[in-house]
Amino acid sequence: MDKELQNIIDNNKVAYACVMAGEDLFDHSKLYDELYAYYLTAGMPYGIAKARTGDPVEWITDQLNIVHS
Repeated sequence: MDKELQNIIDNNKVAYACVMAGEDLFDHSKLYDELYAYYLTAGMPYGIAKARTGDPVEWITDQLNIVHS
């Protein structure tokens, strides 16, 4: 995990724990906004970022599950 992503998680520990426990990421707007900005520059497909070909909340949550495992 790179430092920027780790910093986002460290600065939002409670929200991150809630999301990892099954809560919807979109309910934690500060964490979502920071992760969206991070993943927008770190490889989120354009169609997902614009919610045309997928849901950015689901995509980011999937990425977090990969990092968390």
